[in-house]
Amino acid sequence: LDAGPRAPRTPGFAGGALPGPAARRYVARGAVIEDAITGLTWQATVDATRRSLADAEAHCSALVLEGHDDFRVPSRLELVTLLASTRSPTIDPIFEGTLAEYHWTRSLHPLRDTSASTVYFGAAEIVFALARDPSAVVRCVRGGGGEGAGPVREADGRVIDRGSGLRWEVLADRRSHADASAGCEALGLRLPTLDELASLVDDTRSAPAIDLAMLGGEAGPTWSSSAAQSAGERVGLDLSIGPSVRLREDELAWARCVGEAP
Repeated sequence: LDAGPRAPRTPGFAGGALPGPAARRYVARGAVIEDAITGLTWQATVDATRRSLADAEAHCSALVLEGHDDFRVPSRLELVTLLASTRSPTIDPIFEGTLAEYHWTRSLHPLRDTSASTVYFGAAEIVFALARDPSAVVRCVRGGGGEGAGPVREADGRVIDRGSGLRWEVLADRRSHADASAGCEALGLRLPTLDELASLVDDTRSAPAIDLAMLGGEAGPTWSSSAAQSAGERVGLDLSIGPSVRLREDELAWARCVGEAP
């Protein structure tokens, strides 16, 4: 499979960090929707055809909308910026008719380039799928503000992501969801949303899928604040390899707290 170059890391743009009402974020312009925060322009309507990743790449490459012909399959980090985990489907309603389906990204598994990340908009999940199988639909994208460095450790020890406007701090032990939330609040921070947490994942890494030397702590199942579709569960991320996981709120998992960067 030639799925093109591996998607480089891009900065996250988190729902919790967005300024102003959500209604100001998205602007519909005919067959496309512009995101004022990320600078990305999205295909407004997705057809129900399940494609292989190669076919999805060809479909986006051939797409012409509102005079633009430079559409592509999004990276994982680009696609998760659309997640709105409290909704069903888990996306802003301006994207009318969004299918509760798996959607392709161009982000290949760092150890197996026969698989790529997909995002399930039925329940805000991120999973790997075999790239050769026609198992996902695609929402094509164009534009963006370019690649970013992601979070960095500053001289005073704080981990700051200037792209998303977030600062990060890790708790030292595994906790239940309630205890993790309380631990973050004690630091003047909060648990991240799923898209915020996903902004830490480096598509070129695996086992762990984040830079522990810079971010600190441990990899593994990690809490987000995003509720799962089932009561008493949350959607987290397995930061050892990057996919989402469903966690019972009484389970013990790692926590990375987040807040606004100064």
